[in-house]
Amino acid sequence: MATTLKNLHIKEMNKGKIEITRASQIVNFGRKINIYVNNEKICRLSDNETRTIEIDEGVNEIYARIDWCKTPPLQFEIKGGEDIKLELGSNVKGWKLAVYAMHYYLIRHSEFLYLQQRKN
Repeated sequence: MATTLKNLHIKEMNKGKIEITRASQIVNFGRKINIYVNNEKICRLSDNETRTIEIDEGVNEIYARIDWCKTPPLQFEIKGGEDIKLELGSNVKGWKLAVYAMHYYLIRHSEFLYLQQRKN
């Protein structure tokens, strides 16, 4: 049994954490945004929600998607015990919401959402 516990501890040490916070915005307010790590859907985020996800150490790729709008993939390397904080939201905000919402959604769909490292 001690061997099993030791192996479990080693396994946990080989994981890092990603904390993703979705900004509270009018655009997509009532909809969830899918989060993918290494092309596998791992969760859905509601408006103003924060989730923490354990991820294997090493090089990984993450992106967010709603309908056909997808963030550019972020590649990152995470070490066991490391925490990375990301922010998710829409680039369509403020005056852009009234003027350019459909333009971003239909034509510039790769720029509709953003996923970036949190500044704080």
